[in-house]
Amino acid sequence: MNILEANILVFDTETTGVSPDTDAIVELAAVELQAGHVGRSFTLRLNPGCPIPKGASDVHGITDDHVADAPFFDEVADRIAARLGSPGTVLAGYNAVHFDVPMVNTAFINAGHPFRIDPERVLDPFIFLRRRHAHLPAKLGEVCARHGIQLDNAHAADADARATADLLVAFVRDGLMPTGIEHALKVQAQWRDVILSEDRDYGRKLYRDIMGNGKDVLCVGFGKNRGVPLREVDDGAIRWVLSRTDFHPGARAEFQAEADRRASEEREALRP
Repeated sequence: MNILEANILVFDTETTGVSPDTDAIVELAAVELQAGHVGRSFTLRLNPGCPIPKGASDVHGITDDHVADAPFFDEVADRIAARLGSPGTVLAGYNAVHFDVPMVNTAFINAGHPFRIDPERVLDPFIFLRRRHAHLPAKLGEVCARHGIQLDNAHAADADARATADLLVAFVRDGLMPTGIEHALKVQAQWRDVILSEDRDYGRKLYRDIMGNGKDVLCVGFGKNRGVPLREVDDGAIRWVLSRTDFHPGARAEFQAEADRRASEEREALRP
């Protein structure tokens, strides 16, 4: 089925932190995307059962007072499962595969509830962005701005879900995602494996950019040289990386190899 013809439920969470093992959900929102048009939504505040750290409240604006009388996740787990697991509905979310799905699934596990979201069945524009436009900022607000999508009240679950629904439509119409759901999920799974490999090997300091000739080219994934092929980075940037003992070891090894390559070329050039 075509993404722009399907019934899709775009969801988002706000949490006490970034770890599914130690943090909890304080807000869950979902927006219906039907035939490419944003429809109804629901938002649920949740008591995390622990104090919300100030750092988290500074991001999403939800404090302990806001959730003092809210239900705990296990009290509404059936309701959430029924909504997220509605037959015939496809789930989607921005960075949901890596963040929101683990957070929600861990909440169901802790509640002793059998429902689980299958991450392989969740459409995630973030994965396509990371693979196609790794040289561009990936925060939801910045991505929306590039595609002419308005995002007011960022980091409110409902606002983020609505913006993601619009972004999903834009990605399909702009050719950044396949139009077919099954094709998109298949490509997404392949690209997710590539991204996870890059994260493991280079810690997001480098990424493999697929050039027009089909070959991978290592590019810088941070700072002022973001998006620049490693072979084109100036010597000063390479020296800075090699001076950092705390730099990701895999990425540092690639910078060292590039420095060695340049040194070898210079020696060859000086030979009579």
